[in-house]
Amino acid sequence: MQRRVLFRLVGGITILFWGCQLESNQQLEELQTESISNSSALAVLKVNNAIENDPQNPNLYYERAQLFYDFGSLEEGIMDLEKAIQLDGNRPEFYHLLADLQLDHYQSGLALSTLETAISKFPDRVLTRLKYAEFLYILKQYESSISVLSDLLDKKPDNGEAFFMLGLNYKDLGDTTLAMKNFQWAIQNDPDIIDGWIQLGQLNAELENSTARQYFESGYQIQPNNTDLLHAYAFYLQSIDEMESSQRLFKEIVALDPQYTVAYFNMGLLFLDQKNYEEAINQFTLALATDPVHIESYFFRGISRELQGDKNSAIADYRQALLIDPEFEAAAEALKGIQ
Repeated sequence: MQRRVLFRLVGGITILFWGCQLESNQQLEELQTESISNSSALAVLKVNNAIENDPQNPNLYYERAQLFYDFGSLEEGIMDLEKAIQLDGNRPEFYHLLADLQLDHYQSGLALSTLETAISKFPDRVLTRLKYAEFLYILKQYESSISVLSDLLDKKPDNGEAFFMLGLNYKDLGDTTLAMKNFQWAIQNDPDIIDGWIQLGQLNAELENSTARQYFESGYQIQPNNTDLLHAYAFYLQSIDEMESSQRLFKEIVALDPQYTVAYFNMGLLFLDQKNYEEAINQFTLALATDPVHIESYFFRGISRELQGDKNSAIADYRQALLIDPEFEAAAEALKGIQ
């Protein structure tokens, strides 16, 4: 709900800026008196003021475009970046952010064209070629992405990110062998590419190779506070019935990020599997505190309460799940069975 309010607010700010002279102090006071506490909205007003005082400064348009991107005002962000590039066309980061905004705004052709322009202007810039290959991958143009990455590796044969992205392409194409080889080359060239360790752990787990654990553990030793790695490792341990170790990692996740909904949810599943219904309910409740529409938490909290003998509370949870998604068949069946 707050996000929608912010979108409307930012849209209003943009109209004010482009349409008339900005009465900044008055608008800032109005925002504060309306109890709008969003620091991003206030930041936009401050950048508006700076642009009014220095309208030929491309950095200010770039700064405001970043703010617009953060809360989804894509058209306004695109306009600002076009202005920034008009003022200074030799800044690769301007093209990168413009492409991001265009892609999110469903302008994939324009996004690719923007990056192609950037490559023509900065032909030796590795990050720009990597971003172009990434966009091609996102758009499922796998062969083109592979071609860009192969050309890059001819010039930079030790670039771990290029190998990693090749691995993603081959994985999506269904070539697990080539995917794993490229992920391996990625971590050999750059051990800090934690996603490479995760991919190798997951692919080996799918193949039921015991080496999966070694990849997860190696990544854990490099970045013990990486929540993506911790989640993948915990899920793997859960899949091989090492419940206590899995639970320990999920606890590490929520200690690092108390808003990590899925960690609470998975701990709830672990406690449910152990028939510790009270603790399962507690974990599902914590998950819902971080995400009030996490439908699976309502459903499994209902299961836990039903198994605990609290049928009225279980019914309430099943009904709440169905309010969120009336097509949720498991909740409908559970509700029918308990009534």
